[in-house]
Amino acid sequence: MISIALAALATLTTSDVCPSRIQTNQSAKAAEKGWHAIQAPRVHELNGLMLYYDHPSTLRELPPDSVEKTASGERFNYVVPKDARQIWVECEYVATSVVLRKQLPRSLKQCVVVRARSRKVVESISCK
Repeated sequence: MISIALAALATLTTSDVCPSRIQTNQSAKAAEKGWHAIQAPRVHELNGLMLYYDHPSTLRELPPDSVEKTASGERFNYVVPKDARQIWVECEYVATSVVLRKQLPRSLKQCVVVRARSRKVVESISCK
């Protein structure tokens, strides 16, 4: 019983919500005559995320409740509605169409996302 209560109070950090980086191998379907397509692994940084208060297929996106400008970027504050049936996240990465999606614990009440101004990537995520 105590472990269940502690788990409900746990804070999710960036790596729990979205990986900070992913590696991809992209390939060309066909190359023009005389050209050779090669596959080179690429690393992509976390560019942004979308929170949903139901399965993402329903398009019930959770907008931020507030956005604060900071010296180094922006801070997005999300409050999960009490009637949310499920909480999902979609993680988007720089220079790739690959998106990661997963369901988050229903016990979450709020998330804070900090985005860097200079590199336009997500610096940190904290959800409680």
